[in-house]
Amino acid sequence: MWRTTGAATGAKINRVTRRRFLCRSAMVGLAGTCLGGFVSRTECFSSIRASVPAAGPITAMTASEHHLWVAQESTLWQLDLESLQPLRHWRLPFRKCQRLKLLSRDGASDEARPAELFAVGGDPGERGAAVVFSLPNAPDAEPREVNRWSDDGDVWNDLEVTPLGQVWFAGRDALVRAFDREANNENPLWRDRAHADGVTRLLALDSLMVSSSLDQSLRVREFESGEPVRELSQHVGGIIDLVALPPSGRLPQVASLGVDRTLRVWQPTIGRMVRFVRLDRTPIAMAADSTSMRVAIVTDQGDWLEIDALRAAVVRTARLIDEPWYCLDSTGRFAGAAAGYVTRLDEGRVVESVRLSSPERD
Repeated sequence: MWRTTGAATGAKINRVTRRRFLCRSAMVGLAGTCLGGFVSRTECFSSIRASVPAAGPITAMTASEHHLWVAQESTLWQLDLESLQPLRHWRLPFRKCQRLKLLSRDGASDEARPAELFAVGGDPGERGAAVVFSLPNAPDAEPREVNRWSDDGDVWNDLEVTPLGQVWFAGRDALVRAFDREANNENPLWRDRAHADGVTRLLALDSLMVSSSLDQSLRVREFESGEPVRELSQHVGGIIDLVALPPSGRLPQVASLGVDRTLRVWQPTIGRMVRFVRLDRTPIAMAADSTSMRVAIVTDQGDWLEIDALRAAVVRTARLIDEPWYCLDSTGRFAGAAAGYVTRLDEGRVVESVRLSSPERD
């Protein structure tokens, strides 16, 4: 299964980085009228767009046992995993959803308790916000909201839950915030300016948290104190995605994806970059195999790439659509595009797609 978790001057690259990263969440199309027309892999996306009004971009997605959960700006969709048929949708309590993450209630190995679905985002330029839903074990049961968090500032891009019962949020305003997982309030336990630019991803490793940023760096912090341990700086452009890889012996490994068109493999606990892969197109998101060093990447030109991170080589490439991808789900089997398309992928092939229309505004 795939698991996710994206040689000019530095100043120029930072400007390009910020434009591309913010543009993905700022694009808003007109609401369409089709709720779920399927597209076969032999049909052209551009010909369908000509006859169907535009829809909002797919900004985040994640898969559970029976469902695919999709964020289309401020709307959360529940789709049947096998058929991609839309089942339900809800209005989220903020305008932009940047990340969906599915976590076990009491740890990754606990299957007795319902899983929890976190939706992270906020209102651009005003506040970051998140909401968590309990997902009942019964396939047809509706999710139940159990908690919310928010804070003034800007949109949150990601979250991670620590063993200490805290939820950390990565902010576009360059801050990392920690909240009590059980408390429902707007008062974080602490805030810290973690980077010089927007924080894009958080990844928990043992007793450490790794964060990535548009400031071109990775930073490693302790869970308990929140204090920084080290900084890793080899990218020459903003970092847009971060995933865990299988460890090398006892050393955890992660992969970072940057708009400098490189994927870099790190051993963050000792502060070492192991290898890197140079890409010939701009990446958007990635997913990593939990049992091997294979990484899937989608790009701003509609491409799908398979990377062997152990050999530092691009194994396969395929042009799948004629527009940018926006996101890749936590299994790497589903991708979202700008015009409301949710696409099932199989080893670099488009199997089928469904188009979601943004519901009318309340």
